Amino acid sequence: MSFSGMNVLQLERIAADLQKQAVLVHDLVKHVDSIVTNAKECWTGADRERFVAGWSGDRAVLEAVASSVERFSRKAVQEAAQQARASGGRA
Repeated sequence: MSFSGMNVLQLERIAADLQKQAVLVHDLVKHVDSIVTNAKECWTGADRERFVAGWSGDRAVLEAVASSVERFSRKAVQEAAQQARASGGRA
């Protein structure tokens, strides 16, 4: 017999895992920020400015990725809750 519908508990676990991954990306950004700040303290000139500017662009991309993963997590939570309500409990 094939499975049809949703395993609410499993989707809730997936949502939690997605949220953990988003946190890891945010933590990565903070860590790289610290590294780039250290580079600012030991390096001057136009090359450093380009280096820092490059990180600024990449930082924005990573923050967007983290936000996207957070949205997927919230959507999974919403879908699980909707399914639980529709089926009168957990499926």
